[in-house]
Amino acid sequence: MLRGDWTRAVRATELEALLRADKHHKIKAILVTRVDTASGVVNDIEKIGRTIRAAGHPALYIVDVVASLGCMPFEMDKWGIDVAMSGSQKGLMTPPGLSAGNPSWERRRGRGHHTSGRKCSTLAFCHYSRLLRDTGAANKRARVAPTRPI
Repeated sequence: MLRGDWTRAVRATELEALLRADKHHKIKAILVTRVDTASGVVNDIEKIGRTIRAAGHPALYIVDVVASLGCMPFEMDKWGIDVAMSGSQKGLMTPPGLSAGNPSWERRRGRGHHTSGRKCSTLAFCHYSRLLRDTGAANKRARVAPTRPI
């Protein structure tokens, strides 16, 4: 486990050192929350993805995008994310109760790497991409999105 605290984002240099030291690949997954609504901390998901690839580690990269999907740019394939999880509340600003888990097609095929040039990993996130494009202007002012009441 990478030591940290609630007042700062993940430090990529510390993560890379941890992954390089894991010679026997006991670490199976890197789980990161993009935005912590309680503290306002935002993790640089793109940089963390580059760090995992630079370390050459096979761990899955899993990202919680509940508070950021719909508020911030999201490039699952480009950033090397293997699984993204979200919900309907907060960033998407719709009633709570729906969730979406999205695995990367490359991991599903067992290749363990990502290809460039694809726009979306699955139909669900293609839908989210269009939703973000069409409603993105409304969310540009929001840095952190709270859960909306029904």
